[in-house]
Amino acid sequence: MDFSVGALQRFALGLDSGTKAAVSLVLGSARDLDLVPTWEYDCVVLNSVLQYFPDTAYVSDVLLKASRLLQPNGVLFLGDVRHQSLVTTHHLWRAWLSSPDDMAARTARDEAARRAQSDREWCAAPADLEELLRSVTGARHMETHLKDGRHPTEMNLFRYDVVGYFGTGRPLIQPTVWFDWSPGLLSRFSWAGAEPVGIRGVPNSRIASMVDAAANLESASPVERMGKLRAGRGDAEPGDALSALRRLAEEHQGALVTNWAADRSGETLDLALVPPSAAADPGPVLVQWGRPEQ
Repeated sequence: MDFSVGALQRFALGLDSGTKAAVSLVLGSARDLDLVPTWEYDCVVLNSVLQYFPDTAYVSDVLLKASRLLQPNGVLFLGDVRHQSLVTTHHLWRAWLSSPDDMAARTARDEAARRAQSDREWCAAPADLEELLRSVTGARHMETHLKDGRHPTEMNLFRYDVVGYFGTGRPLIQPTVWFDWSPGLLSRFSWAGAEPVGIRGVPNSRIASMVDAAANLESASPVERMGKLRAGRGDAEPGDALSALRRLAEEHQGALVTNWAADRSGETLDLALVPPSAAADPGPVLVQWGRPEQ
């Protein structure tokens, strides 16, 4: 379903004859979901569209209508949602990268502030979107996923996906113990262990250099030139320890599951380290993301 005739035509051109017979293309806005053929769908995907909705009331209306299309154990996927708490960081980071060397820090800050103020994309912190999805649709479980990508982009640094599960068919993995993050903690986890472990407050290494650049620009002397400011800090590449950890988990047939909803700032994550014995079933690994005190 799309509101663009051209988009639907391009999509239709990519379908082979066998697939085309099983696909219905519907012209309409997101609020026109009653035009979608009635069926108990396994999954409804709202991909890279929520950011264009005018307000939260509109988002709520679409979420409710989308959930009514699902079968009782269905899944609702919300893709490419912008993290509200990182909007200012994003614009400061852009200013840090693109401002001419002879531009004063105050001017770069002012331009970043203007861009942030004129930014009209709908956005939400992951915790707020999870709560909205739960309250509007009755989804029983939510998973918040970081965007994948080999190279840092606005999409995989500042956006996320939310998957709402409406059924009870798939069990939730409950970490048997929770740790607060400290350097070296992961080396103490044995992938041969039988129990899943939760870790709170793991630094989001993907955006660490962006957050640092934004903080440097915000705290700089108003008259300091951007070239000198950047030279003093260097050009550190954004780290992605999370991807490395995920690859390590896959090598051991386990799973590393991330949750971006616990820290509203977006600067830390909660992780579940799930050993092979607990991640052997086919399908997604779903985690009970409570944060009990030890």
